[in-house]
Amino acid sequence: MVFLRNKGTIPSRHLMKSLVCSDIHDHVKNLESALMVANTANCDSVICCGDICSSFILDVYNTLCNLPFHVIFGNNDGDKFHLTQKASFLNSKRSEENQIHLHGEFLLADKGHTLSGIPAEISLAVYHYPQMARVLADSGKYNVVCFGHSHESSIEKVGDTILINPGSLMGYIAGKEMNHVKPSCVIINWQSGELELIDL
Repeated sequence: MVFLRNKGTIPSRHLMKSLVCSDIHDHVKNLESALMVANTANCDSVICCGDICSSFILDVYNTLCNLPFHVIFGNNDGDKFHLTQKASFLNSKRSEENQIHLHGEFLLADKGHTLSGIPAEISLAVYHYPQMARVLADSGKYNVVCFGHSHESSIEKVGDTILINPGSLMGYIAGKEMNHVKPSCVIINWQSGELELIDL
C-alpha cells in the first residue's frame, strides 16, 4: 500500500466524503473557508476534533452548512452548557439527517454505527489530545482516528489505522510567541480512500 505525505488509503465501498477540522478558536473567516471547501467538494459530513470555543460558532455553521456536524470537546470548550443549548436550539430547525451532534469528550464508533454522513462499515474514533489518539490508533480497533490540539497537521499510518490531525482553523500554534501556520483541514474520500490535506 502506497502512503504519501498527505494521502493514505481507507477501505470503503461507499460514495461518501467527510471534512475533518479542529481548533477553530472562534476564527470565523477560516471556518467559513473550510465550510466552503466542504460544500464545494460535496462532502456528506463535517467532523471537528475540538476547541470550537464560543457557541456562536455553531450559528456560523448552521447558516453556512447543512451537513451533519460531529463535534467533540477540546480543552478550550469551557462553556459546554451554552454550546449544548445552542446545538439543541439549532437542531430544532434542522432536518433529522443534518443535526449538530455534540459527542462529549470523545467519539468512539464501532463498525455498524449510525453516524450521519459517515459509512457504517468504517470504525472511527475522534479525541482532542494527541497522546490518547495515539493509544486509540495503536489499539488497532479503528479504521480512522482523528485528533487535534497541537495545531500541526499530520497524516500517518499506524498498523492498519489512519491517524489524522487536520491542523487548526485558528492559524497559529500557541506558545510564548505566536507561530503562524496555514489554517488547514482534511477531506476523507470514503470511497477511494484518498485523504487530502488542504491549506486554506
